[in-house]
Amino acid sequence: MAKGFRLEGVIPALVTPFDEHEEFNEEAFRGLIDWLIERGVTGVVPCGTTGEFSMMTRDERRRVLEVCVDQVNGRVPVIAGTGWTATKLVIEETQYAKDVGADAALIVNPYYLKPKGGKGIYDHYLAIAEAVDFQHLSRPFWRVRTASSIPSCSRSLQKPHLRLHR
Repeated sequence: MAKGFRLEGVIPALVTPFDEHEEFNEEAFRGLIDWLIERGVTGVVPCGTTGEFSMMTRDERRRVLEVCVDQVNGRVPVIAGTGWTATKLVIEETQYAKDVGADAALIVNPYYLKPKGGKGIYDHYLAIAEAVDFQHLSRPFWRVRTASSIPSCSRSLQKPHLRLHR
């Protein structure tokens, strides 16, 4: 875990390298992390919104996060992508990210089976914030991906560890 987590600078969503057998390439991933940190990134996001996270198993995603936290070794913050298809799964993965030493979690709207309207999206983020006491960086794609917005009640979501980024 990095000391003094601050959301600033360049924090890329990392690609997850796989080998010719479609297995996670840990050596290449560790090299990528070092290469980026040597060039001045201020944080990294494993299993972020680069796309491949949706095609990975839970075990693969957890291994990627474990390797990332280990390789970073506190040099920069690790913001774990914990988006999933259901709120319950996001809660489980966000708790896991906290437990293995990530500094924060990047939360997105559930994909594929989307919550119904703005209230459903709001309920998704509220449930996560209430279940896991951990820094959440929420990236709700409500205008582009769902054609709805979080209702005005979202102003009442006053959880210090949840930040909505528009």
